[in-house]
Amino acid sequence: MENKFMRLQEAMRQLGIDPRQLAEQTGYNQGAISKILNGQRAITHQFITIFCYKFNISESWMLDGVGEMQPLRLQARAVVDSLSDDEQQQLIQQARKD
Repeated sequence: MENKFMRLQEAMRQLGIDPRQLAEQTGYNQGAISKILNGQRAITHQFITIFCYKFNISESWMLDGVGEMQPLRLQARAVVDSLSDDEQQQLIQQARKD
């Protein structure tokens, strides 16, 4: 991703959040969020810090595009959550054997 604006849009898309939810979670009003998303207001370091904290996004990824968007444990959690109960139990049993 080329810039913070594009990374913000990608994070919102992957998280499935809309501007209203972004405003609620970050404490910014909807007008400010609209200006950020429309490129009329800069994405400040303060906003990035709050956004990354609230949504467990890597600040390095958000600022510089370095690394993965979300820490590995969240990615692993998403994989486990996508499994059925039986598949989760099989995975746990296999992990105990290893």
